[in-house]
Amino acid sequence: AELAQEDRTLEAVALALDHGGDVNAATSSGETALHAAAAKGLRAVYDLLVTRGARVDLKNKAGKTPPELLEVAVRQVTQ
Repeated sequence: AELAQEDRTLEAVALALDHGGDVNAATSSGETALHAAAAKGLRAVYDLLVTRGARVDLKNKAGKTPPELLEVAVRQVTQ
């Protein structure tokens, strides 16, 4: 079920980007789509966003970059 959810998310993100979505758009808390994908451990979505130009160096208001959030998400899954 989780894999199907990630597939649907991947399709939705690709569609949004194909139609001009800003890959680096951020919320008021500094979260980008890459931050969200990283925090949820959605590796395929993360990779797509990076391929499409998402910046891995942007920090959210908590001071975290997407790679830092992905590392935490991966650690939680493997524990």
